[in-house]
Amino acid sequence: MNIGRSLIVITTLVLSACPAMSQKSGWRLTEGQSIYPVVQRKHMQAHVFVFLPRGFEQRKWPVIVYLHGAAQRGKAADEMRNTAIAKQLKTQPDFPFIIVSPQLAANAPGWDPAAVHALLDEVLSKLPADTYKLYATGTSMGGAGVWRLAFERPARFAAIAPVATADRLQDVCRIRTVPVWAFHNALDEHFPAINDSELVIALNRCDGNAKITLYQKAGHDAWTETYANGALYDWFLSQPTSPIAR
Repeated sequence: MNIGRSLIVITTLVLSACPAMSQKSGWRLTEGQSIYPVVQRKHMQAHVFVFLPRGFEQRKWPVIVYLHGAAQRGKAADEMRNTAIAKQLKTQPDFPFIIVSPQLAANAPGWDPAAVHALLDEVLSKLPADTYKLYATGTSMGGAGVWRLAFERPARFAAIAPVATADRLQDVCRIRTVPVWAFHNALDEHFPAINDSELVIALNRCDGNAKITLYQKAGHDAWTETYANGALYDWFLSQPTSPIAR
């Protein structure tokens, strides 16, 4: 019996059964939904939710950055497994994206774009991420954060999809190179749909690439229908890659 060869085989099997170790982070990367520690930043908690698809070790994957709404502020970290987009993972086991979702502290007034970008600088380097295929989406307060993320660094994102949000941006033409697909309930009494509609109109006036889907219903929840629709994810992947990968 070749003992040396047997030991090599056994060692290989043991290592293949262990979660992948990110060489740059010390994180033990695992398939599916996980919570990982990060540097604490302005108005944010010191952890991030990450979803890694099946076979994540085999190649680089497109990434969706998801910003939650006000209701998830200050909640237990495990609550991030039940956000609007994370719920889709239970019915889509072959979801072909990495998801990265930070969480706000309880007293946060909203998303600080500089802090989120700093978190992405930290996190994306630790993941098998195709940073030329980086997309951002978010709901309500998170949707407003998505507009601001793109405004802060427009060349970073291949596309954005704000959902049920309200925001006012000066010089919106700054993000005319970023493809936008906004979603809103036409009769939303919480954040009127006119907010997103006006931003889309303003972008297209300066040769932007923006559109909006208005669901003909009341209420604030435009996200359940949006994230259950495979057309959104197909649209993400159909966009040109972002100009820079950072």
